[in-house]
Amino acid sequence: MRYAPQWHDTSVYCVYSLLNNLFLYISQECQHAKSFAKHPSKIRRHQATNIILPDFHLLNPDQELALYQPHLSVLVSKMMPHKDAHDLLAAQFGGDRIKFSKLWSGFIAPWFGLPSTWDIDEAESSSTTMKFSPGQRVRSTVGDGQIISVDAGSKRYKVKFSFGVGYVHPDSIAHLLPSSSSLPDDAGGDDSQFMHEDIQVLFGTENIYLFVRLYILLVTMLYQAKDTIEGDGYTSCMSAVVDFVKSKTDVKEFESTVRGLTDKNVFNIVAIPPLVESCGDALAKVIHEDVIYSLYHCSQLKL
Repeated sequence: MRYAPQWHDTSVYCVYSLLNNLFLYISQECQHAKSFAKHPSKIRRHQATNIILPDFHLLNPDQELALYQPHLSVLVSKMMPHKDAHDLLAAQFGGDRIKFSKLWSGFIAPWFGLPSTWDIDEAESSSTTMKFSPGQRVRSTVGDGQIISVDAGSKRYKVKFSFGVGYVHPDSIAHLLPSSSSLPDDAGGDDSQFMHEDIQVLFGTENIYLFVRLYILLVTMLYQAKDTIEGDGYTSCMSAVVDFVKSKTDVKEFESTVRGLTDKNVFNIVAIPPLVESCGDALAKVIHEDVIYSLYHCSQLKL
């Protein structure tokens, strides 16, 4: 969208219409992925949206990922404004914030390599969750295993099972096992058979996929806003967005506030609140579906 300066003076309602079209495009990506192998040349792209759309691939040059093709790739980095995305989604959830916090610490944070919490209250409530130590035998939702190491930053245990090594969230551990019931010396196989640490596989439903794509779109648009508005101007803009998401201001007042803070890429900032709403709706469907935790636990096996 940074390649469309002619949109700078467009009204906020036109921007909302544009975002609705983008949401519709994302919801159709599953169908595009299925048809890409037969019709790769029919996937249309536009220069204005090029940065936020995925690239479809028939093959992966990495032999370790031979099972995961065809696939699509999307630009995203842990250095993007994930903290701002966290605060906006937390504001969107309001009274259901506990469910959002659980999903953040149980899936979003470890998936993107982010802190498990940015809130003092949440940090205090989760300070005792890492109660097991390396060497202890545990029973988890994916089987019995022995803890190899503790990743306090992402709140995960690295566990050696009889069938391989994987990461396990504290909530998936039921209880300790007697230390005498140890794994065989060759349990878990050769470490050379494991995927590299920078390779992440996610088994998910269509709801999970749509949420991940909308979340990446959100942090991308926040990154674009932060790239064009420096210092206190960006902070003030995000405060205005939070107030609007919490319904403390109306559309006209919000747009007027943004235009008073910056004259750069106003269209990008006023388009963020409806995106937060759509991303929050997608996240609510993931929570209601209630399969993300079990699927994500299975995704952590590194074979």
